[in-house]
Amino acid sequence: MFTLLDLDDSKTLAIKVSDKLTHEDYEKHFIPMLEEHITKHGKVNIFIEAENFQGWEWEAAWDDFKTGIKHRNEFKKVAIVGDKAWEKWLSKTVGLFMDAEVKYFTHDQREEAVKWVKCCGHCKK
Repeated sequence: MFTLLDLDDSKTLAIKVSDKLTHEDYEKHFIPMLEEHITKHGKVNIFIEAENFQGWEWEAAWDDFKTGIKHRNEFKKVAIVGDKAWEKWLSKTVGLFMDAEVKYFTHDQREEAVKWVKCCGHCKK
């Protein structure tokens, strides 16, 4: 399931992922949200917070891959907040397919992740 979060930053699409993602989650929620955000703001930042995330159904994993490839040049930064080793590994793999800076944070580093993804390069790191 995707839940929209508010980081008070129009250039950042912030979402929480939980449970097991389905094709319907992508088709009805994530892809329309992402494409609307890109249409309004051009290149965007993505903040993903994984909570009780159980992965993807097969078709949803394919949706995720296709969407990432289709929009790979439209992301600036992707912050992934999670607590599982495979989520950290996945964040490194995602970075290979996108023209974006991708960084993984633990839940204890959530505030750092928010600051990092919102920073345009002129703020203190």
